[in-house]
Amino acid sequence: MFKIIGFVNMMQGDYFFLFFLGTIAITRLLLVSHKMAGPTILGLRVRHYMPGIVLLVFGFLTNNLTIYAISLGLIVDEIPVILAKGPGHKDEYWRGCEDYHTRWSFAGVLILILLVFIFRSYIVGLI
Repeated sequence: MFKIIGFVNMMQGDYFFLFFLGTIAITRLLLVSHKMAGPTILGLRVRHYMPGIVLLVFGFLTNNLTIYAISLGLIVDEIPVILAKGPGHKDEYWRGCEDYHTRWSFAGVLILILLVFIFRSYIVGLI
């Protein structure tokens, strides 16, 4: 007989990784389907890592693993582009969503996903 492993039997690290990976997948799907730049507020281009940082602090302060995972997913999804292009506060340094569809961006996110997967139990222990 096959034993179906449900959410009840998952460890906290697995929950964390599921929400983390789901956030990256949804973010990437939205970037592919809606190719538009983030809003600019007072000359500052809002990228998805910015609300991710706010959510990270909120998730840490409230000990909410789901919010923590979602925030880390938003941040990690943008790290390769930030490292290559800078924090993106000025529009001239960015090509918009095109930077997310490059090989180096995809490879960078995959490497970071692998690192988070390997250290997921340690990361969950921080919250």
